[in-house]
Amino acid sequence: MWEAGVKPNLMTYNTVIGGALSSGGLCLVGRVKEAKAVLEEMKEQGLAPDGCTCSILFDGYSRLGDSDALVGFFEETMEKGIQIGDYPCSVLLNGHCNEWKVSVAEGL
Repeated sequence: MWEAGVKPNLMTYNTVIGGALSSGGLCLVGRVKEAKAVLEEMKEQGLAPDGCTCSILFDGYSRLGDSDALVGFFEETMEKGIQIGDYPCSVLLNGHCNEWKVSVAEGL
């Protein structure tokens, strides 16, 4: 894209990070570390992540079964004041429950 003189926007980055179900974005194929790198590139280009961006990454961490990274990203998102809605919260709870960390989920 850059070579063609086209500057990606937030929707472009969200598509690369998560993609539509048919496109196999990074988070959908378990490449969350690479998705985070794309997120950092997006920030360097002056674009702030939105609730959609964060929801995609929440889902990616959940798919990996990495509740610790999920909680870390949740806390980072809250500190930055990004409005995330209900879906990431349910992913967070579900992630803990899937790892049999029910007492942690109840504490949230």
